[in-house]
Amino acid sequence: MSSVGSVLDVGGQNASTVKLVSEVLHKCDLPALIIDLNSATPALTHFQPNIKYAVGDAYLFFSSDQYHGAVRDVINDAPTLVLFNNLLNVLKAKDGWRALQAAWSRLRPGDYLFISGLVPEQLEQHGMKKQHELDGIIEFHHRQTQKFYKSALSPGFSDFLETKLKGSAVLIKETFTHTVEAKRSELLDVHGYRLLASRKI
Repeated sequence: MSSVGSVLDVGGQNASTVKLVSEVLHKCDLPALIIDLNSATPALTHFQPNIKYAVGDAYLFFSSDQYHGAVRDVINDAPTLVLFNNLLNVLKAKDGWRALQAAWSRLRPGDYLFISGLVPEQLEQHGMKKQHELDGIIEFHHRQTQKFYKSALSPGFSDFLETKLKGSAVLIKETFTHTVEAKRSELLDVHGYRLLASRKI
């Protein structure tokens, strides 16, 4: 991972994730592009010459003809790290996969994709209702309004990642086990992924 030469933070609301990655890689001026739907993100973030911004929907950004112009001054010959840090949480399953596949189509061999997200039990413990699942992404709705709330990643999500994203090799499955209080004060062990890392081969 020390060979990473640039970062695309998809859905980043500020520069904090880019800063953290830069610190981990010991590259303080790592070129980065933050892609966010909120047009206020660039205005609210302290200016840094190595960080650029693209305002818009992730799927449309990666699918558009403007993509190459937006990344021209960011991506270099070294591998790019594309981050989906909790973005899938706020997308419906179908939209999440569309965004992932659009981003993956732009990755070059040797580039990395990092995904972090919620696990189902985190939403179930707060009374959300499992509504729809598509290839490892599960939608949860409010119990009362029945409207979409958030999405979580199923334990089988990494298997779908390797089959749906051509040339994907999952490198890291960082798992966690944690105990939550379920209904009637019962304790429930939660097993899930905090982070998945894949490399395009």
